[in-house]
Amino acid sequence: MRLDVLFAEIERHQPELFRDLCLIEKAMGKKSYSSVLEEVYRGIKGVSIDYGIMELTQEKILVMEGMFPWSDVGSWQGLYELLRQRHDREGNISGENQHLIDTSNAFIYSLTDRFIAVIGLSNILVVDTEDGLLVGDLTQSQRIREITEFLKKNGREDLL
Repeated sequence: MRLDVLFAEIERHQPELFRDLCLIEKAMGKKSYSSVLEEVYRGIKGVSIDYGIMELTQEKILVMEGMFPWSDVGSWQGLYELLRQRHDREGNISGENQHLIDTSNAFIYSLTDRFIAVIGLSNILVVDTEDGLLVGDLTQSQRIREITEFLKKNGREDLL
């Protein structure tokens, strides 16, 4: 599918997304680009190109085999697997201000200076930000959309 055809299909099947992409394009090269991008991106609905365009199109689509590694980083577990080279010998990814004891396959990600300690757990995800803390089973990280829905339903979009 040529790029012009793809954009026409986005306009046809995902008009809100097309409008948002146009807003971003108009801001490119301007001082307002970062703020426009952030504002527009926050409002974009999470619809994959597979469902939102490809399954709906009547256009011909050419699919080619790619000889390159691919990982669909759609979850924290996907990112954990992509960062395999950063795992320690127990399969953990953690930072300097974190200490893990008898812990395996943990992904500890922090945007704060807060000290984080984990004892005796496996397959754990910890995401620490200034305004929230997420702790869960790494293998269920795709369920974060349930938390996102909860926050939206309860008027807490500020945490997204």
